[in-house]
Amino acid sequence: MGLRFRLDSTPETLQDLSLAAEERFAEGLDLVTLGRHWSGVYLLGYSAEMHLKVSFFKLGGERPSQQVKGLLGPARKMGEQFFPKEPYEHYHSLWFWCLLLRRRRRDLGRALDAHFRDNELLQQTRRLYQTWWVGMRYRPAQIQPSEAIVAVEAARWIRHHAVDFWR
Repeated sequence: MGLRFRLDSTPETLQDLSLAAEERFAEGLDLVTLGRHWSGVYLLGYSAEMHLKVSFFKLGGERPSQQVKGLLGPARKMGEQFFPKEPYEHYHSLWFWCLLLRRRRRDLGRALDAHFRDNELLQQTRRLYQTWWVGMRYRPAQIQPSEAIVAVEAARWIRHHAVDFWR
């Protein structure tokens, strides 16, 4: 039985996303360290996207065993309702997930501290958003080492605070 069949036969859960986020972060960091900036940043961005998604869903009370597929449509509708001009980029937009996370926290009366974490979440997400998007996979490598450093710092910050976002 091939890998594709094995993976397709088991629906993705929030726990899967959490584990994958950690693996992609480590792999991305390794690649950047080896000078493979484009590939490294691609994996770091994916890692941050998964961290934001998981934080959003856990904040909503979802369990680690919850399948992801059924959660995406309602999240998109929420985004379209509150942020109609923000593209969700087929569920891969860092900015979309950042805004959803902030909105859910506010709706629950658990907004992040306005002077530190909320502004920092916006800043770090924007920094990475300006360097990473899922569509970069179809482009030749064009990243500068300084841009890779910014991406590493932003992805590291998001990873470090991911649990804080849903607690």
